[in-house]
Order: sequence, then C-alpha cells, then structure tokens
Amino acid sequence: MEKCVSLRSALARSINLATVDLAMQVGLARVVSTAKAFGFSTPLRPYPSLALGAYEVVPLELARGYCAFAADGVLPYPLSLNAVLDEDGRMLERRHMSIKSVISAAKSFIMSSMLRSAVTEGTACALQNMRITFPVAGKTGTTNGFRDAWFIGYTPDILALVWVGFDDGSSIHAPGSAAALPIWAELINSIPQYISGDWFKMPPGVVKRIVCPESGQLAVPGRCPEPKEEVFLADTAPGDPCPLHEPVGAFRKIIEGVKDLFKNR
Repeated sequence: MEKCVSLRSALARSINLATVDLAMQVGLARVVSTAKAFGFSTPLRPYPSLALGAYEVVPLELARGYCAFAADGVLPYPLSLNAVLDEDGRMLERRHMSIKSVISAAKSFIMSSMLRSAVTEGTACALQNMRITFPVAGKTGTTNGFRDAWFIGYTPDILALVWVGFDDGSSIHAPGSAAALPIWAELINSIPQYISGDWFKMPPGVVKRIVCPESGQLAVPGRCPEPKEEVFLADTAPGDPCPLHEPVGAFRKIIEGVKDLFKNR
C-alpha cells in the first residue's frame, strides 16, 4: 500500500501535488461548481491548476468565502453601506444583509479544524511567535513570482484578510507568511476586545477517531507508530483497522514466541 498524505497535512503545508491529485479525484467540474456556490465572480475553468489558485479572485470575495467556515456553513453578503439618511435623519435608502447556507455546520467545523493546523504546524506557524496565543484558523497564499502574498485568519469572533502586492503585478519578493502574516498579527493584537480566545464547538455529525497517520485507517493499539486523533464526518469516518500494522494473531504470537526463545538460547 502506498503511503498516504492526509488532507490536513496537504492543506497545512501547501503540498501542491497532493492538492492537485485530490481535485482530479473529486472532479474539476465539481470544484468549479462549489467555488461558484461560494459567490466568486471570477470566471473559473476546470483546469488542474485551479486547485493551486491559478485564477485571481477579489480579496473581499475570498474573505466572504472563508466566512462560511467560521459561521457554520452560512455565507454572508458583505455590506459597506447600511443606510442613507437626509439632513433631518429621514431614511432615504436602507440595505439588509442576505445570507445563505452553502455547506453543513459539520463540514465547516472540519475545515476550521484543518485550517487551524496551518497555524499550529504549517505555513502560518510563525504566527505563534507574534503574540497570538489563542486558537486561530488560517491560510497563507503566494502566487508565482511572488506577485501576491496574503493571509486570511479567523476565530469564532472575527475574520480578517491581508493582501500585499503592487497594482502593476510586480514581485514583492516575499511569500504570504513573511509579507502578510505579520500585518494580520499586528491588526489582531491591536483589537484584543474582539478576541474571546474560544474555539468552535463540535457540531452534530462530526466524530473523532484515533487513526494511523500512514494508512489513514483506525490505529491498532501498540502497533501503529504515532497514532493521531482526527475529526471526520460521521458517515465517512474510517471503520477498518490499519492494514499496515495488523494485530498479531494468536497462532502467529506462538510462532514468534518460539523464535524469540531460540534466539535467546
């Protein structure tokens, strides 16, 4: 069996090959359809490079898309203007925020859990050295030639996106982790009143399992090296023991015991 790379690791460490392979297995047309459901106005085509962010998107739309992960799958419509009043305080025009559900609360929780790994052990791990001591989910981004660098991070209380780049597309000579991440940290550190330090509560439909990191299946106690706790959708959680480190049968135990006996004589 080939050694697998978990989706958590691929996302946290921006492993491009695993990301493209996943998109091909899911189906590029399905990826495009999902992106449209999240409200992106950029025309997207079903090319493999789509999985690596080959298409430019509006930063505000990207921030809006991540809001769904932070809000139990609900996608908001951002407003820059709530109301217009005349000089006498009479309402001339008023706008209301519209929302829609694009994914389940269970899926949004799993996405937030994986994006938290990008901060604790992935491309955004430097955030932990910038006085950010509370749980954060986030993702860095860097385009070819360092034309664009960004970081989006969120908690149950607040979400913010930082983009760094030039209008003419010139290189900024720095990745998102170096150019955008410190700005995000400085912003969040300046508004502690908006940070509770809490993390998202696990909703119904999500389960935890102890798995073998090599196979992705249920860890065999005492056999699998470095078993890890992982979250899954309840109907897709692994149910079989790790085939790489199967339990030793009773007869095999006797044979191995006899072999050890003769080795020690």
